[in-house]
Amino acid sequence: MKRSASDKALAGSFLRFTPWAGRGRVFWCLSLIIVLGFGVYANSLSNGFLWDDISLVRDNARLGNWHDLPKVFSENIFAGAGRPSSFYRPLQTVTLMADHALGGIEPRGYHLGNVVFHVSAALALFWLLCLLFSDVTPALLASLFFVVHPVHTEAVAYVSGRADPLSALFVFLAYVFFVKYLRTGRAICGLLMAVCYIAALLSKESALIFPFLALLYSAAFEKRFSIKKILPLFVIALIYIGGRLTARGSFLAPDESVATACWQRLPGSFVALAQYGRLLLLPLGLHMEYGYENFKLVDPRAVAGIVLFAGGILSMARAKKRDPLVFFGLGWFFIAWLPVSNLYPLNAYMAEHWLYLPSVGFFVLLGRAAATAIKDRRVLPMAAVILSLVFWGFLTVRQNAYWRDPIAFYERALRYSPFSWKVYNNLGNSYSDAGEEEKAQAAYRKALELNPRDAQAHYNLGNLYNEAGRDAEAIACYEQALALDPIQVRAFNNLGNVYGRSGRYPEAIAAYEKAIALAPASADIFYNLAKVFKDAGREQDALAAYRRAIEIDPGRTEACYNLANLLRALGRDEEAVAFYEQVLRLDPSHQDAYNNLGILYAAAGDRPKAILLFEKAVALNPGYARGYYNIAVLCYQDKQYARAIDYCDKAAARGYDVGPDFLKMLKPFRK
Repeated sequence: MKRSASDKALAGSFLRFTPWAGRGRVFWCLSLIIVLGFGVYANSLSNGFLWDDISLVRDNARLGNWHDLPKVFSENIFAGAGRPSSFYRPLQTVTLMADHALGGIEPRGYHLGNVVFHVSAALALFWLLCLLFSDVTPALLASLFFVVHPVHTEAVAYVSGRADPLSALFVFLAYVFFVKYLRTGRAICGLLMAVCYIAALLSKESALIFPFLALLYSAAFEKRFSIKKILPLFVIALIYIGGRLTARGSFLAPDESVATACWQRLPGSFVALAQYGRLLLLPLGLHMEYGYENFKLVDPRAVAGIVLFAGGILSMARAKKRDPLVFFGLGWFFIAWLPVSNLYPLNAYMAEHWLYLPSVGFFVLLGRAAATAIKDRRVLPMAAVILSLVFWGFLTVRQNAYWRDPIAFYERALRYSPFSWKVYNNLGNSYSDAGEEEKAQAAYRKALELNPRDAQAHYNLGNLYNEAGRDAEAIACYEQALALDPIQVRAFNNLGNVYGRSGRYPEAIAAYEKAIALAPASADIFYNLAKVFKDAGREQDALAAYRRAIEIDPGRTEACYNLANLLRALGRDEEAVAFYEQVLRLDPSHQDAYNNLGILYAAAGDRPKAILLFEKAVALNPGYARGYYNIAVLCYQDKQYARAIDYCDKAAARGYDVGPDFLKMLKPFRK
């Protein structure tokens, strides 16, 4: 394809990508996108965690430990919370780890991260569209529509929605470098294209569609194109698919509840398409969880979707030569929609965040139409553009507020999806977090009434019974959850806890061993197993389990302390001393470790060292009566009678039973 002077100018740096846009104009365009993006999502920063955020962030053991980074790239995205999943999005987890490093578990930082990625995606889209339009106005308008449109709130106001803006950011950047690679042939552009594509794949699976989006560009704008420049993208995609299939046996495991036949899901795909069209034009009634339904082709919504699909394909065919941008915009929408069209079985027939990437095609067409309408600076078209931005921005701000209170959020979702067991299950979690156990129990039971095979609801109900000490009911719930989902590590672990508390040690040990088979690197499970071994009188097995827990997590203070206590009870004092000292290195405020270590030094005849340790214990806690008593005994042995009397009285004043014999021994030395 012969390139014009304008095309050659577009191949320059970001701030010099056109001959018609100076640095100042680009700066104001970028500033406007940033200001609007942060402006409409500012109120989302005060939101908390919802739905999958609990597993992905709050309960995710990986986030606070950068040593686990290699595991992040070999596990599913929920593995850190002990939850099975077929989603592999390690780059998303890495960004969450960065958020955790900066602000711990405080939700504000994670929400800010989502807004940053959304605005960054809009900026990358602006760069891409400037290359496509060769005109800053439609590129700016399309990017502004994209950044403020309320259909994206599910991807931005919801921490777990981060995969969409993160993946889209890298798709847009990959597309920019792809276009530059075609126009300049520079190897660095091809390399950056490949790197960005890999990053997009590691952010979300739907990025696989990028090679077909690249083909779309060639079909729309290139008279000739070389397959050699696109072939590397397909090679990367095939390597990614092969790796997923090799490691996990399947690409994405479909939900059990969905219809398995493609022809059964097809009407739902058209229903979703019609609803997506409505949401893009009039984004009212936005909500989470559309659930899964089987529709018929004669359903009016399915018919509307068929008409929309056929009209779009016909329009593409007509625009192929007449208007490449129309062809490109429609083609982008349909190609990016394919991975979420439910032709491959997904866990719902539609979801608002699935529109994040496909919506770009709509905004390309809308941006071009708006730019054409206002090119003569007529008042009405300009007012319509401004009103659209204001209206959509207002809806986005209002929608963000719905994500603030978990209970209100789920109750609102039930108005739209009254038969969603998933919503009831999450509502139960929110009630439980709020301490409203009766309401939580009712919500879990409603979830099970709607779907008796919901293993997660059985598990959550079991947790309620567990916390209430209703062991028999907790055991029944955990066993039911495991019958439905036999790889629930947390259910095996909690089942072991209840069995252990009930004195059913063989069953507890069996449950923990099954959990370990599923999660062999869990320090928590080995720690719990060690405690049950000890209670069951299997001290050697307990020692081994404690050591394994410490090997996995050297910073686990209570495992070191319990191991030291057990070694001391078995008469292995030297080993016990080493672990008590490790406890104090980990937690210099552990008063019981000071006390027990002091007892060992006293037994070894080092009374000065022992007294020093006891004094550290009482200095940490002036109410630590046992420490005062131990000092009194050692002082008596050292014939420091006045000091022994003083510490004995302090122990007694704090409620410690010093015993009549010791008091009788001290009596002759009292004044």
